[in-house]
Amino acid sequence: MVVIDAPPAVPGTRRVSAAVAAAGVSSFALLYAPQPVLPQLAAAFRLDPGSASLAIGVATGALAVAVLPVAWLAGLVGRRRVILWSVVLSAVIGLLLPLAPSFPVLLAMRAVQGVAIAGFAGVAAAYLADVVGTARLPGAVGAMIAGNSVGGMLGRLGAGFAAGPMGWHGALLVVAGVSGLCALFAARTLPRTAARTLPRAAAQTHPPAADGRELDAGRRIGAELVAPFIVGGLTVGAFVALYNAAGFRLTAPPLSLTSAAASLVFLAYAMGTASSAAAGRVASRL
Repeated sequence: MVVIDAPPAVPGTRRVSAAVAAAGVSSFALLYAPQPVLPQLAAAFRLDPGSASLAIGVATGALAVAVLPVAWLAGLVGRRRVILWSVVLSAVIGLLLPLAPSFPVLLAMRAVQGVAIAGFAGVAAAYLADVVGTARLPGAVGAMIAGNSVGGMLGRLGAGFAAGPMGWHGALLVVAGVSGLCALFAARTLPRTAARTLPRAAAQTHPPAADGRELDAGRRIGAELVAPFIVGGLTVGAFVALYNAAGFRLTAPPLSLTSAAASLVFLAYAMGTASSAAAGRVASRL
């Protein structure tokens, strides 16, 4: 007998979408929470802006490296389990970050946190396909992307507003606390995927090995995707680097803005949510 994933009877697509959106809020709020407090980190650990920005770069780099291995692991132990471990572990590390005694320790913790967040980033879409099926998948993925976007923006804004009265320690703690609540909601709400069995003979009607034409098509598609991958990587890199630098420029003379006022620049993040949704609709028509 061969076990394959199959869509189960789900309590409701809204419940699944809400759980995955909450996991996205938690993951991306934690990923970018240090960005608005980079000037405070630089002052606390006597760093230049480039070194302080490693607090973001190390985490996003670890996520990028780990996402494919973690996705492979999810195929062995189950996608829901990997997502739960991802959101819980990343939130726990977020709560511990303010206790880091030195910047190298903080960077090590951020690297582990990036690997943990990769468990959600690399598995969530496939988990949704398992649970809701193809008919309801676009709406569920839309909720996930919205959660990612909202989390990235709210994590930055929350840390920026909390940094004034509470310092960078309190700012990271506040974001981690809210993210922990989102993680607990996701853990209690995510439904389990089901599995059904098929006779081995039936499974063998679709052998795993591809013929020559399928391999050629796979190579051609892979080659066509190289350029979009490069463009996406460079664009996101420039996007994150711009926000890394913005805090230092906005809080320094002649502007000398407070952390709360400087963090308002992250409201521009909302434009990406609107433009991505619009781009999807335009692409479907054209």
